[in-house]
Amino acid sequence: MEIGFDYDGTATYRNEWPEVGAIDRGMIGGLLACQRAGHTLILWTCREGALLDAALEAMAAYGLVPDYANENPPDRIARFGGVDCRKPSVRFLVDDTSICWHRGAAIARLWQIAEGNWQ
Repeated sequence: MEIGFDYDGTATYRNEWPEVGAIDRGMIGGLLACQRAGHTLILWTCREGALLDAALEAMAAYGLVPDYANENPPDRIARFGGVDCRKPSVRFLVDDTSICWHRGAAIARLWQIAEGNWQ
């Protein structure tokens, strides 16, 4: 399953853009568990260039290296005729700007996905 996640305010406790911000270890742990279980992680952020690199480095320091950043996997690109549209196609999206955002519930759901208890 493709799992998309935001950086500022999601992988971090607060949105401190353009600063890197404090990484949320609980969120990173849930994302790592999903990745280890075979799910694809796609970082979906407004960050680009040096700001994106800084976010990727901050997460890597905690062991998380997303499979893709602001892009779709090759099979999705092929499905769209070879074009990587701006919007990554994911089955599950974790974002602090979601209408029903609750950090604890999002982390719990990630663990459910990683353990195979959610489809």
